[in-house]
Amino acid sequence: MSLRQMLMRVLTDYPTERAKPLAENPLAQFIRGQGADSVRSSLVSTQLGLTVQGSPGQGNWAEVPWVAVFYPVVTVTATQGYYVVYLFNTANGTVCLSLNQGTTAVRKEFGEKLSLQVLRERAALIRSRVADYAEYFDIGPIELGSNGILPRGYEAGHAFGRTYFLQRMPGESELQKDL
Repeated sequence: MSLRQMLMRVLTDYPTERAKPLAENPLAQFIRGQGADSVRSSLVSTQLGLTVQGSPGQGNWAEVPWVAVFYPVVTVTATQGYYVVYLFNTANGTVCLSLNQGTTAVRKEFGEKLSLQVLRERAALIRSRVADYAEYFDIGPIELGSNGILPRGYEAGHAFGRTYFLQRMPGESELQKDL
């Protein structure tokens, strides 16, 4: 399945499927399996040992499902470090390709109030350290359509990226180039 088809399927089907049980749900299995595979097969180089993981949630549906690319030298989990991730705002039909950070470790270290400020400061530092890449992407804030702890952390941790709209999803070649 193409990257474009995967992104569109998650945006289209998630609002309906989220009303059903998560356990053994076909869309949840798709996000973890074939959705992650679509991203993996779109990567330019698999020689870096990159890993891809998708999550519709654990135990309960996530407010913001995601599919992330991890570089094991930096992190192998979405809870710490930094990584590239697709964050789905299924309420408004958008998905953001984001260079983002693990929010859970920051929240544990600094507490809920300070963690958002720390994530924003680190996002600015990331932008300055990889300015050559940042100039090709949007550095403005992202909107994930939720006031939950994790989505607010993802918004604060966003260094740069690109937001795609379901109704104006770019072609496969542009999506792969951005990734």
